[in-house]
Amino acid sequence: MRRIVAAAVLALTTGTLRAGEGKWFLSAHTGRSQITLGSEDKREAIAFGLGYSRPDPKMKAGTRPGNLDLYLYYEKSWSTSRESIPNVATDAVGILAVASYEDMWTKEVGTYFRVGWGLQLQNKPSNDLDSELNSSPVLGFGMIFRFHTEVRVGVDYLHLSNGGTVGRNLGQNQLMVSLAVRIR
Repeated sequence: MRRIVAAAVLALTTGTLRAGEGKWFLSAHTGRSQITLGSEDKREAIAFGLGYSRPDPKMKAGTRPGNLDLYLYYEKSWSTSRESIPNVATDAVGILAVASYEDMWTKEVGTYFRVGWGLQLQNKPSNDLDSELNSSPVLGFGMIFRFHTEVRVGVDYLHLSNGGTVGRNLGQNQLMVSLAVRIR
């Protein structure tokens, strides 16, 4: 299964990065899971990633142009539940393909909205995720600042779930604060 995921990531990134000029970002995220939609395990997480964004006519929403963003990330999460849930710390890697839309108010300041989907592979199951491989739809918004370099500060909602393929599938619902800095 891991070889299939690795092959899919390689195929996706190779085609996307060759397609045109884009922007590269380094990102950091922190947050916690929300006890919603059946999840039971209160978790905190930190994540670091590399992102690539480029204009893509297929991401157009009505008359609004869109970007295709691709994120590769590492996440460390741990349980903060004090109830009967064991404290399981997990390491995970993930990939997200995201459609993003910008609305610049001035030359230097604006907002963004993004929606997408991805896969996350964690090193072991946790209370809410009975599978190591999980689907990861994401929804986010935030501010764009373009002064000396581009900086984005935002909030992301990431739902992790195996889609009912393994175990109870309670899922995790992570609310993350993100910071991304353009590096190229």
